[in-house]
Amino acid sequence: MSFGPRATIAICAAIVLTGAIGARVLASASWNSVVSYHTPYILQPRTPFGQRLVDHVLLVVIDGLRLDQSRELPEMNTLRAQGADGESRAGLPSLSNPARAVFSTGSWQEVNGVTNNSAYIPPKGRSVFSNANAVGIRVAFAGIDFWKQNYGMYAREDFPSFGKEPHDLGVDAISAYQRKLCGGIVPFVGASQARLIVVDLTAVDIISHDFGAVTPEAKRIRGEVDSCLQQVVAKVDLAKTVVIVTSDHGHLDTGGHGGEEEEVMRTPLVIAGQGVRRASGIRAEQVDIAPTICGLLGIPIPSMNQGRFLAEAFDFPPATIQEVQDRVEQQRAMFHRVQQRILGGDRAGAPLRARSLRLGPAVALALCIAVGVGWILAGACHTTRERGELFLATMLYNGVYYALFRNFHLAYSLSAVNREEFLNAFLFKGMLVSALATALLGAAVAVTRERTVTDRVRLFAAFAALISLTWMAQVLRIYYLNGITITAWMFDLTQAFTCYLDLLALIGVAVGGVAGALLLWAIASLLPKPASL
Repeated sequence: MSFGPRATIAICAAIVLTGAIGARVLASASWNSVVSYHTPYILQPRTPFGQRLVDHVLLVVIDGLRLDQSRELPEMNTLRAQGADGESRAGLPSLSNPARAVFSTGSWQEVNGVTNNSAYIPPKGRSVFSNANAVGIRVAFAGIDFWKQNYGMYAREDFPSFGKEPHDLGVDAISAYQRKLCGGIVPFVGASQARLIVVDLTAVDIISHDFGAVTPEAKRIRGEVDSCLQQVVAKVDLAKTVVIVTSDHGHLDTGGHGGEEEEVMRTPLVIAGQGVRRASGIRAEQVDIAPTICGLLGIPIPSMNQGRFLAEAFDFPPATIQEVQDRVEQQRAMFHRVQQRILGGDRAGAPLRARSLRLGPAVALALCIAVGVGWILAGACHTTRERGELFLATMLYNGVYYALFRNFHLAYSLSAVNREEFLNAFLFKGMLVSALATALLGAAVAVTRERTVTDRVRLFAAFAALISLTWMAQVLRIYYLNGITITAWMFDLTQAFTCYLDLLALIGVAVGGVAGALLLWAIASLLPKPASL
């Protein structure tokens, strides 16, 4: 169906505006579903406790230490030689506080509800520490505020709060911060009467964010943290203590984390001390830390636990290990039944079941997009040459967009955002890239031939509408395959982050449309007017 130039312009503008408004609504819904996630898994029953197998457990979390770089550290390697060595796989998003919630509950982010570092809802349900408190086991924390804010009520010993992290102040300031921190933690551990102590060493994370993970500065700080680890371990009796050393996440070479890159997801796991046998090649997940600590100290397994007891790291009698594993399996069976009721089936099949429900809306929306594209090519464009020019401009838009995308250091991974405070600037750049590409290519296609001002605006509007529909198709594909909000399980975060950037690009088309219209007006005022008939 063909319309007059003004009507065509109005329809194309409506497509662009509808896309931008819809993108804004969907982007907010997607973002809020993650940062304000309410887990449906709130289980309070306490599972049976067991016999205590060791006297004490010391959990040391070296923030930001990735697996390969942990193998360069002397104290880490000394502990490896004395006990069990392996790796622990992080959960998604691979951020600091979510990982600590996993260590505490034995459940992944989709279950414990902690999905980000700052705006999360405190973890629900029972934890290692609430269960330890209930059976009279003394707990102590020497860690970042997350531990105190969420589990401080269960601690019998208080460690002064960590000082403000010295970001952007240089390697010497980070080194001084680490020395001061270590100077407080070492005597605290030495004097502690707790059976379960949690220690955080955070300087590796700070230096990796500020300088990158493979720089000389980062190597220096890793060495200092390893030296502090040696001092901490020297304060406990390994004949009566199990020491577990791990990390919350790794870092990209450039410093970021949060995504699913291997260097981010693979973290060290070293276990040494009482009852630990020499072993290597252990493959664990972060959810395994909580049930392992509980099994060692006879603490009831947290009711939402999804991990296993790391039996391969210990030299206990088979009957003793079986007793612990039976308790873990009893708890996991209870949780599995609850999870099945919530999801309407097994967790593995939940995404496919949800996808089948999205099929109808996805097909309907795909038909609407196809009709819009067909109308632009058949109605908004008046000649075959205009269609060809519009097609070429669309191809060039993609080239310009992705060139700018790379040059602005953007990527479809949360790990590309080096620090949380840089997130807004990162997302703004994603929208700006689309706006620039739209303005430049739209204005260029509209002035390639002698045309009236109305025809130039018509062609520019058709271009912007076609780009909007292209982004809508991209978002629709991800909506069907992955969904754009989380409910009772964590969706593919790489796909979700891609979708979020695509939604921003859709908003950017509207911004670029306004900028391009002004640019087109400026260019048209300088061009010779077409001859009148």
